[in-house]
Amino acid sequence: LGVHATVANASSYRSTEAGSFFIQNLCKVLKKYAEKEPLSRMCLRVTNEVVEFNHRYPSISEFTNVLTKEFWFQVTKESKEMSQELDKELG
Repeated sequence: LGVHATVANASSYRSTEAGSFFIQNLCKVLKKYAEKEPLSRMCLRVTNEVVEFNHRYPSISEFTNVLTKEFWFQVTKESKEMSQELDKELG
């Protein structure tokens, strides 16, 4: 699986405070769907989120999938707790 913030020869935009549009949306999608969907489906969601994220700075992410099976994250109680702690630290 290859995931890129933007297509070749295009600019990837970022907020100096919140980070790149791609990373912001990747984190949001992973938090919301990691237990519910395979990685390939979440990558499609990220691409759609990036496209709609900020019309002032048009962007599109890109991913390629050569996996022969679906990849699912195993979300544990510990990983959820760590995510909550990071959210608190980041504000």
